[in-house]
Amino acid sequence: MITDEQVQAALDWLEKTIDARAEYEVAFKSYDELKAKVISDITNELSDNMSEVKKKSEATSHPNYEEYLNVKKKLHFQYLKHAHREKFYEQQLSVWKNQNSKKFV
Repeated sequence: MITDEQVQAALDWLEKTIDARAEYEVAFKSYDELKAKVISDITNELSDNMSEVKKKSEATSHPNYEEYLNVKKKLHFQYLKHAHREKFYEQQLSVWKNQNSKKFV
């Protein structure tokens, strides 16, 4: 059974963080779009004697690319964590609505 206090806590959290999910999503997607630039910048620094395949392989094992991936993972985790919590509260509210709709019939 969902209590009124749980409903109020869910509504408060959703209202407080209404823009946060969008911000996390934009941050993750814009960082994701940097992937090609990061790889391009690294491959440009590598020897011209290397094949394109070898350059790309070297670029994806470069410390700068690994740092990029670590930041991207953190942003993705933030986004997913927020989305999961949001979905939990929305489901809680839905259950509460169903419970209380029977009271007013």
